[in-house]
Amino acid sequence: METLGNTWPNFFIVGAQKAGTSSLYYHLRGIPGIYMSPLKEPNYFSPNSPYRAREKKRYLGFFR
Repeated sequence: METLGNTWPNFFIVGAQKAGTSSLYYHLRGIPGIYMSPLKEPNYFSPNSPYRAREKKRYLGFFR
């Protein structure tokens, strides 16, 4: 999805705690052709997280 000259990620992994998302993240990160954010949980969609990256520019910076 292209927005204002910025490329947004085109796939999101959403999961509950203890649901295996960490294993999935590390497995996908090792596959050539798949780019994973260096920050495993950017929390863009988590309004209550103290570590959230709400600003669009900062969030998209994880996916350069």
